[in-house]
Amino acid sequence: MKRFFLVTSMMTIALFISAQSLQEGSVSESRYADNGDGTFTNPVIWGDYPDVDMIRVGEDYYMICSTFCLTPGIPISHSKDLVNWEIIGYAYDRLIGNNVYDMAGGKTRYNGGSWAPCIRYHKGKFYIFYYDNLGYFVTNVSNRPEGPYKQTLLYCHLYDPSVLFDDDGKVYVVHGQNVIYVTEVSEDFTKVISPAKTVFSSFTGAWEGSHIYKRDDYYYICNTAGGTPGREYILRSKNIYGPYEVRELVNTDANLSGCGLHQGGFIDLHNGDSWFFMFQDRVPAGRVPWLFPIKWEEGWPVLPSFENYGRIAPTQRKPFPKANVLGRPFERGDEFSSDRLDLHWQWSHNPDNSKWSLAERRGYLRLHAMQADSWENARNTLVRRFIGPEMTAVTSLDISALKDGDVAGLCVWNKPYSYIGISKQEGKQYLVWTDNGQNIKKSEINIDKNIYFRVTGDNSSIARFEYSRDEKNWFRYGEDFRMEFSGKTYLGNRFGLYCFHTGDGEKGYADFDYMRFSSPYGAANHFNAFNLIPIEFYDDEHNTRLNRVEQNKLSPDQYLEVTESGAWAQYNNIDFGTGVTDFCINALSSLKDSRVEVRLDAPDGELLATCIIPAGQVGREYREYSAPMKSVMGKRKIVLVFHSDYAQSPKVTEFKFK
Repeated sequence: MKRFFLVTSMMTIALFISAQSLQEGSVSESRYADNGDGTFTNPVIWGDYPDVDMIRVGEDYYMICSTFCLTPGIPISHSKDLVNWEIIGYAYDRLIGNNVYDMAGGKTRYNGGSWAPCIRYHKGKFYIFYYDNLGYFVTNVSNRPEGPYKQTLLYCHLYDPSVLFDDDGKVYVVHGQNVIYVTEVSEDFTKVISPAKTVFSSFTGAWEGSHIYKRDDYYYICNTAGGTPGREYILRSKNIYGPYEVRELVNTDANLSGCGLHQGGFIDLHNGDSWFFMFQDRVPAGRVPWLFPIKWEEGWPVLPSFENYGRIAPTQRKPFPKANVLGRPFERGDEFSSDRLDLHWQWSHNPDNSKWSLAERRGYLRLHAMQADSWENARNTLVRRFIGPEMTAVTSLDISALKDGDVAGLCVWNKPYSYIGISKQEGKQYLVWTDNGQNIKKSEINIDKNIYFRVTGDNSSIARFEYSRDEKNWFRYGEDFRMEFSGKTYLGNRFGLYCFHTGDGEKGYADFDYMRFSSPYGAANHFNAFNLIPIEFYDDEHNTRLNRVEQNKLSPDQYLEVTESGAWAQYNNIDFGTGVTDFCINALSSLKDSRVEVRLDAPDGELLATCIIPAGQVGREYREYSAPMKSVMGKRKIVLVFHSDYAQSPKVTEFKFK
């Protein structure tokens, strides 16, 4: 099944749009969580921010994540409201400990590097810890949150580490997979004081991702279990070495079927509230951070309400709704007009800094071609996060300095990968495209100087490549590429710029004028009533269930069913403009008649429309059903109420208004 959203071809990017519903032809650089009305919609960043960890220092909040083979590594993001974040620095510039990160001899380690980092603030210093799966524990220390950080290595197996500076001056690392250990280390993290002691053995698989805290008289260890469909458990003891009691905190896939919220910890805010942060595996973006409030009961963190079977609403009130913070896209374009790369850029593995420049031609990024057998071991590939649900990247490339054997262009970075570009061979220019080297398309083309490339990734995990000679007339090239997320990198998809040389002759360079982004999504759950709205993009729901249209995790296309009659899904910000006349919904009918009510503001609010989905033959095609609707204007909250037999629920995928 294909979904069709508005995709504008206008590439003039606004640096900021207010939190209003997107109108026909409007454009943002990427989706962001702040709804502009005192609420936000999860994920906080619909982009790859895996193994998230957070701390508070006074009234400032800091967030970090794993970056594996990418450098600079472990971004430090800052926020005043826990919703709007800005990258302010990195824990390190280069990966250390092994020259495989320099792609020495053509070797690579895409799933190496920084795993599950931990951030702490202690005695006026910021600490960032991570484990490299080559077998060492890395400590990064700085007086400033943005760095620079000083690194030390401890050759000790401390998988998924979380650090506690205890009240008595002792320092503990909680770590492990399936078996959770506590290891006491020196305060400077250069030696082990007390070897690893087992404190908990799991009763289910993939028990990992420890986050250790001390609150009042208890030690708390937060752990994930179950991998992608995961859930979150809390361990509690009055002794660091246990015994530990255990309780389940969260077991929900929120609004993405089969992908549970998991692996996180809690944070006590400066106003006394407590919140929990986690991530969710979400193809094609990667592992995206979620945030929701918790309360404390008898010394245990719990969800504020279990009325909806422990499910967590995507849209929440902001922790600090009065904070003077404006929502804006997390990822924004780069015109390469600065003498430094924007902090959102990262290199695949360690770069060769002598082979790129922002100074050799002002206003351009110059990538000098280096020898590589293929794109996979090409050094100095520069990448930015894909932000869902949909995002387009465009770049302008001056190819006049390419030499025979050079290849340069725009890519979807991951494993598998795909790219479009220009290859120069025997004095001729070729337009090339490949999907992970499996299929290759190649056409001779004559370009004097500049060519433009564009790639769009959508919520169905499909990327489509285009090229243009004049940035006005665009032409598809290559096939649809399925973006994936796997343990080959443990990272979500990114858009990137590359230039490499496949031969052993003279090498040239490529000049990139800019990287610009656009998206039909801006402020999270704000929708134009006349565009198709995916059913799962609700702000809240009750007694519904999502399933995949295609029974695999590579496609996030979903349908909604009800678990009892009267179930509902709520959409807080739908812009009806000057009014509508009809309600339309796409569904697969069941063996019994069903009806969908459109109500204003609440499940029992004013009835605007009643759409009948008549009984049909199970397994037939999805089709559109419609009904006349009482007109409403402007931005309104709409609730869809579903009346059907649980065992005979229609499968609903999307809706719109006319």
